[in-house]
Amino acid sequence: MSGALAQAMPWLNEPPSVPLREKLSDSSPRKLVLEALPQQGRAGLVAAMGGTLAGLSLRMARLLPGAARLLALGMTAVGGGMVVSGVLAALSSHEIEIERDRGLTFRWRYGRRPRQLEIPVLDIRSLELRWETHSFEGENHFGNTQLFEEECNFRIAVVTRDGREVLLDVLATREQAEQRRRQVAIVLGRPELAQ
Repeated sequence: MSGALAQAMPWLNEPPSVPLREKLSDSSPRKLVLEALPQQGRAGLVAAMGGTLAGLSLRMARLLPGAARLLALGMTAVGGGMVVSGVLAALSSHEIEIERDRGLTFRWRYGRRPRQLEIPVLDIRSLELRWETHSFEGENHFGNTQLFEEECNFRIAVVTRDGREVLLDVLATREQAEQRRRQVAIVLGRPELAQ
């Protein structure tokens, strides 16, 4: 990848932070394999909707005069972006292997280029639990504007000895996140990481 593209989109070189599930067929007491939920159906739907939007708005651009044509061309560009993002999501994958003697191996792919990140067991300083709270404004039943807070998700982060932080998993409840953190620490052979 060119240096300019890597600087413009640094997230391409970082493992994605998505909800994962255990791949039971490959897991054992000394090895845990986590994989992302399949996205092909949803991504295909987004790509199909984007293609429809782009096709219809391009037809509309031919019929509309002047400045209205710019709006239709903008809608065509948005539809094209939906097609590209849908296709990339359908072709993407994410997997984490956690092994007792090796550590963590992150493998992910956006499109055709696979990427990999390895973190040896001895380089792991801690497994930290984080949570995100999203807030938004809305109207309550009486028509007054109110700030709502919704606790959204819990994230497990691997912190290395040199201070790098890599997100491992995203879970819905604190209990699930604590359980996953203990599971990873036990498989790594370092139960003190879950403290």
